[in-house]
Amino acid sequence: ILYVNIVILNLIQMDEILALQRQLAAVQLQGSVSALSERNCIEIVSKLKDTGKIDVIFTQSGKEYLTPEKLVEEIEDEIVTRAGRVNVIDLPLALNVDLHHVEAALGKVLEKDADSQGALRLVRGEVLADYYFESVAEEIADALHESSTGSLVISDLATKFNLPVDLMVRTIDLYLGSIIRGKKEDGAGILYADAFITRARGRAFGALVAVTIPIVVGDLAKSLSLKPSLILETLESMMNNQDLDGAVEGRGERTTFIPAVYERARLNSIKAFQESNGYIDFDRVKSMGVADPAVYLNQNLPDGCVVGTSFVNPRLVDQFKESCLSAIDAGSWLDLTNITPPQWDELGIKSLLKFAFAVGGETATTKRLKKTISAVSAEIFVEGGQLVSDRYLVCNPLIERCLDTFKEHARSSARDIVQRVSQAGVGTMVSEDAKKEKGGRGKKKKVQQLKEQTASVDDFAKPRCYHPSTEDSVAILIAHCAKPFIYDNTGSPRLEDDIFEGIVGLLANRLPEVYTEAIDELRKEEQLRARQEEDSFHREIAGSLAQLEFYLGSLGSFIEEMAPDNELCKLLEIHLRKTLLTPIVCRAVRRVLVLNGIDPPQEDSFHVASAAKGLPVSVKERINSLVIEDSCSMLVFLERYDNVQEALDLPERFPLDKKKERAMNQALLAEIQERIVASEGDAVGCLPLLVILAYAQTRARRVMSIPARAIPSFLNLVSPLLVSEVSAALRDLQESVVRVLEDRASGRESTAESIQSITGNFERARALILPSS
Repeated sequence: ILYVNIVILNLIQMDEILALQRQLAAVQLQGSVSALSERNCIEIVSKLKDTGKIDVIFTQSGKEYLTPEKLVEEIEDEIVTRAGRVNVIDLPLALNVDLHHVEAALGKVLEKDADSQGALRLVRGEVLADYYFESVAEEIADALHESSTGSLVISDLATKFNLPVDLMVRTIDLYLGSIIRGKKEDGAGILYADAFITRARGRAFGALVAVTIPIVVGDLAKSLSLKPSLILETLESMMNNQDLDGAVEGRGERTTFIPAVYERARLNSIKAFQESNGYIDFDRVKSMGVADPAVYLNQNLPDGCVVGTSFVNPRLVDQFKESCLSAIDAGSWLDLTNITPPQWDELGIKSLLKFAFAVGGETATTKRLKKTISAVSAEIFVEGGQLVSDRYLVCNPLIERCLDTFKEHARSSARDIVQRVSQAGVGTMVSEDAKKEKGGRGKKKKVQQLKEQTASVDDFAKPRCYHPSTEDSVAILIAHCAKPFIYDNTGSPRLEDDIFEGIVGLLANRLPEVYTEAIDELRKEEQLRARQEEDSFHREIAGSLAQLEFYLGSLGSFIEEMAPDNELCKLLEIHLRKTLLTPIVCRAVRRVLVLNGIDPPQEDSFHVASAAKGLPVSVKERINSLVIEDSCSMLVFLERYDNVQEALDLPERFPLDKKKERAMNQALLAEIQERIVASEGDAVGCLPLLVILAYAQTRARRVMSIPARAIPSFLNLVSPLLVSEVSAALRDLQESVVRVLEDRASGRESTAESIQSITGNFERARALILPSS
């Protein structure tokens, strides 16, 4: 039953399919009712494409279109058609599609190929397949086989196939040994055939075996019309396999092969010359084909030694050194040209002397001499002597005798110059360096140079002494020191005066010192005095600034605590201005004037604005800023000082902290106590000190600076703070001092009662206030 049902269903479906086919045939036989034009079809396709219904690419004619997948297939087919190499520019014309569609599809082709371990690459706007490079390798192999020279230049191959050189090299490396039978020379960029290399090595082998004289690889390669690299490879292989007897020198094309037969003859000739003459120079050895004479001779002549540009026999070194030491021991001099080979120049003589005295006194007969060139290049050190003019050996006593001659002449010259300057009344000595610096590279450096090199205007009036020229120095030696130089230690006469020129050159660094020694002594003393004054100035200014800051702090604390009247405050401030602030300003201005070349006023206190008239405007403004009005706080002065300190080259101020304030307070207390103890009963002078000390002892208050005329007001204000006995003693002492001062003012002599009273009051107050110690 199931089978019958299935058959019935199939028959029904076949009937439906046949009915549909008959309807399609009827429609096709009917004529067109509403036909579409070609333009309408194009617009319909464009509309569908714009709405994203379909994805197609129009051809350049616009009448045909294809899908992106179809374009990719056609590009792949075109690459295959063109044997694996096609230019991207040629694809639009071949496929009738715009270039930007081709480039987009080409990217998919390359991406697809990369995913599948691909064989396509884009090089210089061309698509290249791996099988294309295989065909290139086959063509190169054919060309190499057919080449008449057996070689191809890789750059020419790159030009022939229109490929980059590096890509061509990679292609050759890939197929070298498989498709391409040959060898690549990397440095020269040449590809050789295997048969060519075999023939070339055979020719080079025969030429090298037949050589009997030294030959350069480059010259041999040129004569055989071969590359030097092939000759070098053959030579290296023959030497390693011991097929060739000889030596190799040099590198690259300048490599020289020296046959063993030639080497034996050359070495025998060099030994014979060295034995007969005691030396052989490097130029002669080089003329025999030795590239590095020093190394060659050291290796082949173990009993010799390198000296400068020669190779000498140790016997010659011993004889030379013995003659030099004999002249030194005799206190004489020696012309070294008389004991060296006549062919040697001054450089050879100097080198021999260096070597002979650089080996630490060892002789060739006791120990083999060091044979390294570094020993030759060592500094000449001959104990007891000096080399002069590169040919004379002069003992040290003779040189010192010449120096003594210059010292005597220097003293005489210095005395004459100082005397002439003294008579002429010259003012200040300023060195040439300081004169040059005066107009130069910045005020700060100028001031520093003037500090170091300029002497006092009032005390120093002597210029730097000179030293004679070379010609004058030689004349001085000939006139005063010629007798010891008539004959050298061997009895040979002096033929030239160049020995004196050499001695002057040897002493050249010492002569200026000799001729300026007397003047420099005075100059050093003046510089020492100037430095001491500078240090003293720094200490004084720094101490005064610290005291001013301390006393201002003490005054502020006093005013805040005791609330004195305006008259007392004014007296205390005026006292600080007069005793500390004004001297600080005057000392600073005086220093700035001196550093700027202006004579400062002689008075301790002077009008700052008038004194600073000659200064530059910027300096004058800074100086005037230090002068503060009476109505202005003295703390403003400290701030202004800090602002101009560096510009005016003044000592730096270091503000006081609590620790420094305590230390200064203790120091001032100790100073006051010492002054009271050392006063020897001067009650008038000690009254302010006792009042200050008594006030400072109350609740550990700070020391103040109080003028004598402010003592009554100050004492009245602080009496409640003092112990009653101390207060009473100070009042009694004040009354006694007032009476004594009144007597002095009126011209009367104080009575015995007044003197006894002031003495007793002073002793009582001192005993109460001063510590028991």
